[in-house]
Amino acid sequence: MAVAKPNQRGWIIAPTFKLSEESERILKDIIPKIAVKEFKNSDRKIVFRNLSEIEFKSADNEDSLRGSSLDLAVLDEASRIKENCWLAIRPSLADRKGKAIFLSTPKGKNYLYYLYLKGKDINQADYESWKFSSKTNPYFDINEYNELKKSLPADVFSQEIEAEFIDNASNVFRNIKDRIAGILENPKINEKYYMGVDLAKTHDWTCICILNSKRHLVFFDRFQKMDWSVQKAKIISIARKYNNSSILTDSTGLGDPILEDMQKINEESYTSNRDFINIQGFKFSNISKNQLISNLQLAFETSNITYPNIKILIEELENYEYQILASGNFKYGAPPGFTDDCVTALALANWAFDHMDYDVGYSEVLDISFR
Repeated sequence: MAVAKPNQRGWIIAPTFKLSEESERILKDIIPKIAVKEFKNSDRKIVFRNLSEIEFKSADNEDSLRGSSLDLAVLDEASRIKENCWLAIRPSLADRKGKAIFLSTPKGKNYLYYLYLKGKDINQADYESWKFSSKTNPYFDINEYNELKKSLPADVFSQEIEAEFIDNASNVFRNIKDRIAGILENPKINEKYYMGVDLAKTHDWTCICILNSKRHLVFFDRFQKMDWSVQKAKIISIARKYNNSSILTDSTGLGDPILEDMQKINEESYTSNRDFINIQGFKFSNISKNQLISNLQLAFETSNITYPNIKILIEELENYEYQILASGNFKYGAPPGFTDDCVTALALANWAFDHMDYDVGYSEVLDISFR
């Protein structure tokens, strides 16, 4: 450890600030207080009696990881830390001939995989690698191990439980870059459109995605901190522009009254059946979200969906991940500290494409609910 000798300096780096806070809390609980001179909470630093110190950092900001001389860098959940962040940290170890420790479950074959291979190469004397199955953990119930082996997909089990590096096992969506094509498009006469809306008012983002009849993303917008009244009017206006596009929106919690308001606006403003917008709600639960995301996965697997090269959308698709619950079921979402509003809006538009077919300008209103 960096504290074994006097005047040593170490960092513990996590992928996000939230995870970094958790690492800090755990380490403060287990370090013998007799060894500690001071907890510098404002600097997120522990100073030991031998004047060594450990500082807690997050990989949210690559530039904040540059410039310091280090004796030790510990990268926690390293597979979720971008390679550029490791490259920013690496020079800080040079002048003190410091060490780096990478702790992680694999996540496909990214840079961590190639560092792991160096540790298995007898010609790479500066690297060492170890891998342990969850089965070797004395606190991991063997019955749970056997149940997970039966219930999880083989690739997922190999990666999450056996710590194997598996191509694409950690990706919810595959061939993301291969699905980039075309550009955003203005509406065309007699074309059918399907809109997905992920709602947010303050911290998160509201995102709107519209697919055409070829399942190509023709409209994309993402905005933040907008009053509900403005958001509702904006969504209705965009739908009318795109041939009274059908709308599938999040109707969970605060989204439910927003859905009702938009349906009311729609009913009050249309003058004929051809002016009527099909507006439906999607209530999120773990079950319904799994169905929604599985439906989008299928669109990727069958090469049916395309979208322009929109940076934030591509990043969210690449970051999107799953967690394995105690029940053995999957929970989908963005990693802590990241957003997934673009993925959700695209998934809603894709669901609308498959479940809300309509004659241009008219359909009945129906609320989609999952219990």
